[in-house]
Amino acid sequence: MSLLLELLESTKHPVSLARCYFSEGQGSLPGKGVQGLGLDGQILQAGNVRWLDVESDLRVQMPEEAGHTVFCFTIDGKLAAVFGLQDTLRKETATTIQSLQNRNVAFHVLSGDDDGPVRAVTDQLGIPCSNVRSRCTPADKKSYVEDILSRSPESVVIFCGEGTNDAVALAQATVGIATS
Repeated sequence: MSLLLELLESTKHPVSLARCYFSEGQGSLPGKGVQGLGLDGQILQAGNVRWLDVESDLRVQMPEEAGHTVFCFTIDGKLAAVFGLQDTLRKETATTIQSLQNRNVAFHVLSGDDDGPVRAVTDQLGIPCSNVRSRCTPADKKSYVEDILSRSPESVVIFCGEGTNDAVALAQATVGIATS
């Protein structure tokens, strides 16, 4: 576990690891995770199951089936740790979104996370499935914002995001709000 902590010591985003500052040969890969070299030259990678090519591993499938975001750690390509992360909504979130929807504000969710955890959250919030995208890359998010703006140029698109994975969509939107 100390190797994982070494790899992640400077990151501020626990799932996508959007901002990492490491020595040469280490760093973040937007939409995927982070990689680096261990002290003994091992290749350390932490991130999503698709990038790490561990989707078929039974240890990964269990937290996915429970609707959790799965974050994995590999050493030299071998799965070393699996974490199932679950989102917790603030109690006022659903009522705030409902109030804004009643005023004809449309909500869309673009996430790099897998479909299960994204749907679990958006279902609680009453966001229509047609406005929800999971497993989005940074380019997917940018294209989605561009599409909304091209279909309805008079619309104001406010995009809220939390790092490198969202940078291009934040720049594309009418208003970009970066959180950390």
